[in-house]
Amino acid sequence: MRAKENLKAFTQEEQYKLMNIVYNYQKSQDVLFDYPGIMVDEFVAPLKEFTELIPCPRFLDYSHYQHVETVKYVEPSITPQPVGILPSSVDAELDAVLAGDKIVFVTAGSQVLDYEDKARALFKVMIAAMEGVEFKDYKLILSVGDKLVQENWNAPENVLIRGYVPQRKILQALGEVGSDNKKVRKGCAIIHGGLATIKECIYYNVPFLVMPLGKDQIDNALRLQDLGLDNRFLVEFAESRCMRYFTQRILTNRVFLNRLQELSELFHKAENGISTPEYYFEKAADIIEAK
Repeated sequence: MRAKENLKAFTQEEQYKLMNIVYNYQKSQDVLFDYPGIMVDEFVAPLKEFTELIPCPRFLDYSHYQHVETVKYVEPSITPQPVGILPSSVDAELDAVLAGDKIVFVTAGSQVLDYEDKARALFKVMIAAMEGVEFKDYKLILSVGDKLVQENWNAPENVLIRGYVPQRKILQALGEVGSDNKKVRKGCAIIHGGLATIKECIYYNVPFLVMPLGKDQIDNALRLQDLGLDNRFLVEFAESRCMRYFTQRILTNRVFLNRLQELSELFHKAENGISTPEYYFEKAADIIEAK
């Protein structure tokens, strides 16, 4: 159904092209925009027999969802940190910020391309928020995308603006383990709510605020709420004082931090293949019941 809906969102010419790429891939490029000889319903029918892999653990999804046998949940699927970093990608200024104790990381991910105005508004609000006394010892890292990085942001010294940054490296730094093997709470992240970034924040046990820009992001935030992580706020209502309040809230709310810690442990077990599916269902049920 989703594949059919997506196809019908395109023009007929684009539909024909997509279907011909799959159905008539051995034919000449000249026929790409011709009628493919198959209707949309017939084209998507084989998907009913395919195995669908959902790249997150079952407990992260709504508990009431019931799927057919061909739908399988897998581990968190956290992309491994690259072993080597090319000299050209070394950012000494960023490394100096990450060596500090108090950091706020803000990103709109790839959605900055589709929601440029919303993303720009969020970034400007956060820059203004950094002028508050609550953030006098903090550094702000903004990942604004290749287009917006060219604008004049007029940012204070405690704000570092980049087009794109090594996100996992930053989140890993925010969730560093101290010499006594205890988590050092270095800061938090404010994100758009894409599934990949949510999973990375949970995996690295980094407190995060979800500010959905669109698409699946609001639904992802509601999934988190279902698990006891009530950490969303609408970017349309964002003001500097609101951001200061919500940032301090996710950094200090013990209920939220405990839920995040529990989910982080589940993610690590799932990624390493330690526990059985029954373990996750039971643990998720405990979290929901405690909420």
